[in-house]
Amino acid sequence: MLEDDREKNEPLLDAEAGSAPAADRGYKVGYRRPPLQSRFKPGTSGNNKGRPKGSHNAKTIVGKVLNDPITLRENGKARRTSKLEAMITAIAHKAMKGDTPALNAVVALLIRTGILNEAENQELTTSLPKDDEAIVNDYVRRKTAAVADAGEGG
Repeated sequence: MLEDDREKNEPLLDAEAGSAPAADRGYKVGYRRPPLQSRFKPGTSGNNKGRPKGSHNAKTIVGKVLNDPITLRENGKARRTSKLEAMITAIAHKAMKGDTPALNAVVALLIRTGILNEAENQELTTSLPKDDEAIVNDYVRRKTAAVADAGEGG
């Protein structure tokens, strides 16, 4: 009886007057059913002020910066190369001069890139005396383990 009275007293919704469409007259607001006026409108994003188009993430920016060309002087001649290649060359030169942290960085890079693996290490150390071969093998084993641990944790 009360429901019939409520239905009679409710104003009719008119689609032309800008109110809710006739199909939504019986719509109930509740869990996972937001009010019609606060729903996202068709064709609009839920985050209008989100990341602007064309902006780059950190990985893209780092890649772009490292691939930017620079001019180097080697043996009196100018040569164009990427910043990444220049940095790796500088670290390799330091390692050749006996800088231990630079040597560690080069070996870690060789292992991460797959250039230095166990089979190649065996080939490189076969011409060394046994004591030196053991030292090199132990060093590469420790660096490989350290690189693997860093890869799992990061």
